[in-house]
Amino acid sequence: MNIRFLGVVAGLCAAITTLLAQSATTCLPPAASDFQGSVYLNYGFSNNSFSTQYRVSGTVGQPLVETGLSTTNITVTGFWSQFLVPPLPPSASASQGDYLDRIQVNWQPNPLGAAPTGGYKLFRDGVYQALLDPNTFNYNDYNVIAGKAYKYAVKGVNDYGDGCATEAIGFQVPNGTVTGWVSTPIGNAVNDVLVSLMPLQGYSLVFDTAAAGTIGGAVAVDTTSGNKLFPLNGSQDYTLTFWIKNKGNFSGTIMEFDGYPLEVKGYLDGMQVYLDGQEASSKVIFNAGTETNWHHVAISHTGQVIRVYLDGVLKALKPVSLPTAPSTRFFLGDKNMSTSGWRGNLDELRIYHRRLNEIDLREVIAGTASSKTPGLKYYWKFDEQLGDKSFDIINRVKLYFCGTYFSSAAYSNSIRTDIPFVCTSARTDSTGFYSIESANYGTGTTFSARSSKFFYMNWALQFLKNKKTYAALPDFSLTPKSTVEMWVYSDGPESNTQTLLSKWWGSNRFSLKMVQNVQNPIVNDLIIDINGGTGQGTKVGELATGYTHIALAIDSTSSSTRTIQTYINGVLASTNVFSNVTDNWSDSTTHWILGADRVGTGPVTDAVNFSNFFTGLIDEFVVYNSILDLNTLQGHVLTPRDMQEPGLRVYFPFDEADGTTLNNCGSLPIDYGRAYNNLWSNFAKFPKTSPHEFAPSSRQVTLNPSVTSVDQVD
Repeated sequence: MNIRFLGVVAGLCAAITTLLAQSATTCLPPAASDFQGSVYLNYGFSNNSFSTQYRVSGTVGQPLVETGLSTTNITVTGFWSQFLVPPLPPSASASQGDYLDRIQVNWQPNPLGAAPTGGYKLFRDGVYQALLDPNTFNYNDYNVIAGKAYKYAVKGVNDYGDGCATEAIGFQVPNGTVTGWVSTPIGNAVNDVLVSLMPLQGYSLVFDTAAAGTIGGAVAVDTTSGNKLFPLNGSQDYTLTFWIKNKGNFSGTIMEFDGYPLEVKGYLDGMQVYLDGQEASSKVIFNAGTETNWHHVAISHTGQVIRVYLDGVLKALKPVSLPTAPSTRFFLGDKNMSTSGWRGNLDELRIYHRRLNEIDLREVIAGTASSKTPGLKYYWKFDEQLGDKSFDIINRVKLYFCGTYFSSAAYSNSIRTDIPFVCTSARTDSTGFYSIESANYGTGTTFSARSSKFFYMNWALQFLKNKKTYAALPDFSLTPKSTVEMWVYSDGPESNTQTLLSKWWGSNRFSLKMVQNVQNPIVNDLIIDINGGTGQGTKVGELATGYTHIALAIDSTSSSTRTIQTYINGVLASTNVFSNVTDNWSDSTTHWILGADRVGTGPVTDAVNFSNFFTGLIDEFVVYNSILDLNTLQGHVLTPRDMQEPGLRVYFPFDEADGTTLNNCGSLPIDYGRAYNNLWSNFAKFPKTSPHEFAPSSRQVTLNPSVTSVDQVD
C-alpha cells in the first residue's frame, strides 16, 4: 500500500513539473484549463495532489482529525478537517457568443475541498436562479437578450453550508435583425433602396501594449471540413477587405496567413502586401496628414495579379506567383507577442471568394454586409464588445485574442471615433423587402432607420471576362472621314489581352485592344490591330486605371490605306497609317463587337466564337460622319455629350439600365444592338442622379427588453 502511494505521488509531481515548465510564445487558440495547485512532499506527507486520473491524499505522523472544545468554540484540526467545511469555489465559465440561442454556464467542483453533496446554487446578476443536483455541471439560460452581458455566479452546497461563489460573464453575440418593406404611396414595392440605421453602432479591435508590455495579437483557425481561407492555384478570385487606423509611429505585421502565405505589413504612413516572402505590391501611402485616420483597404488576387485599393481607389498592381499551400489559420497583429510591432485599430474584416473592383468597393465601404452577400465567405465585425474572441458571422469561425481587446465607445463632437463611418444597412430586393443583419442596438436604445434611393439617369455596360460577356451592335459603314469615341473604364491590366472593339468586313480584320505594359504593369498599352499586323499590333497610346476617353479619327479617303489618329483624354497620342485596308468597314454578315474579338464565322449569339474578353465598363459608343476638331473632342472629355450635335451618326449611350437591348440614338436608321451576359452599372462617367427619400424618411424605433428584431416599413 505504501509503495503504490509513493509511486502515484512521484508520477504526479513529475507531470505537474512538466506542465508548469511549458510557456507559450506564440498566439494560439486557448487550451482547456483545469484546477492548478501546489504539491508539497514533506517526510512522506503529500497534500493537495491531484491529476486528471487520480486524486490521493494521505497523512503520515499526524492525527487525521482531532477535535478541541472550549466554552465558545469547537475546533477541528488535522488534514481531513478541510472536508468538514462548505465547498471551495468551483471552476466556472459562461459561453460568450458560442451559442446562437442561449448562454451556457459550465462548472466543475474543486477537487481540493469538500464535496458539494447538496448540489450547486446558480445566480444571474445577483438573483437566485436554480439549485442543481451534485451531478449536474452545466446550465442553459434561454431567457436572455442578444448583446447584453450577464454575470453568473455558482457556489457549492453541503451539510456545512454554502461555499464561496465563482463568477463568470456570459453573453450572446449581437444578432438583432431589422426587417421591413419599402413601397411607393400607392403600395408598389421599390427595389434597390438603401436602408441605413443610425447612430453608428459596434466596436473595433484594438492592438496596443498589453500585459508585460507586449503587443496584442489574435488568431483564427478554420476547422470546418472543406473550408479554406483562400482558393488555391488561381481556381477562383478572392478579395480581402478591412478598415485600419494607425496609432503613432509603429510598424509591423498587421495580418499573416499561414501556409498560403499572405502577409500585410503596416507602417507609419501606409501599408504593403507580401506573398511568399516577396513584395506583392508597392508600398501604399496613406494621404498626408491622415495617417491616424480610418482608411479602407482592399486586396484582390485575380489569376496572377494582386491589386491593392485604398479608400476604394486602385493604388498598386503587381503580377505574382500562385501559392499552392492551403491556409486555414491566420494571425492579426504580432503572433509572437513581442514588445514591439504595429499598433492601431482594425474593423470590418471580410474575405470574399470573388473579385471586387472599384465599382463594388463603393458599397463595401459605405455599409455592412450580411450572410446573403454574394461571395462573402468570412466576416468578422468585432462588435461583441466583451470577451476574448470574435465570431465570423458566416461560418462562426472564432478569432481568439492574445492581448487585443475591443474598443470603447469613444465620441468626438457626437461622432464615434473608435470605429469607421460604416452604417449598418441593407438594400431592398425586387419585392421591396430588406433584412439588416447583426444589428446590436441594446435594450432601450433609440435608433432611426432611413430609406433612400438614387435614381440613375446615366448607366454603363459592364463586362466580365470570366463570364465571357460581349455586346454586338448592328453593321453600319463609316463615312470617308469619321470619328469613333468610347468611354472605357479599366480596373487595371489582366494577364491576357482585352479587346475593347472589333469589326470584320470582307477580308479586313480590325481590333482595338489593351495589353499590359511591360515596363509599367499598372497601365495598359492601347493597341490597334488591322489585318493581323506584326505581333500584337501597333501601340497607339497608354491607358491608366479608371475612366479613359478614347477617340479614333479615321481617314478612309485612300482606297488602300487608313490613317488613324488616336486621342487619349482629348490629347493626341499617335498618328498611324495602316496599309492594305479596303472598303468602308461594312459587311452585312458581321457586327461591331464590344468587349471581345471574333475568332470564327459562327453565330454572334455563341460566346465560343469570341476571345480576348474585356473586364471593365464601356460608357457610350459614338460615331460621327467627320473628323472632329480638337476643341470639340476636349469638350466631350469634360462635359456630357449634346445629342443634337451635327454629324452624330451612331450613338449608343448604354443608359437602358436593364435588359439586353441596346438602342441607337444617332441619326443613322439602324437596328438595335444586344448585350450578352452583361451587367449594368450606375458607375457612369457623367453620373446624373435623382435622390429620393421614401416617406417617412426616417423612423425612430426603441427596442424593449422582449424584442430583438424590428419590422421597419416605410
